Amino acid sequence: MYLRLAKLDLDHVHLGQAIDSIAAKGQLNVAVHWAALEREDIHRTDPVTIHLTDSSVAEALEAIIPASDPPDRLRFRRTLMPE
Repeated sequence: MYLRLAKLDLDHVHLGQAIDSIAAKGQLNVAVHWAALEREDIHRTDPVTIHLTDSSVAEALEAIIPASDPPDRLRFRRTLMPE
């Protein structure tokens, strides 16, 4: 989550694609509870546009949450899984 991303440019991509892109760049496995998001009318196909420079993976994930316009009470949780 602390890996720095030199640049992240996402233009009108689906929320699911944005999360996948950030996860790939950060070499992370990101599990999304889509059913919970869909109950809040947030869908993996919702459009996201975001441009970041020198941000951490955590900052990038936090940035796409408001970019997809969810309610303020939705956030992501970092969980470390043992290898």
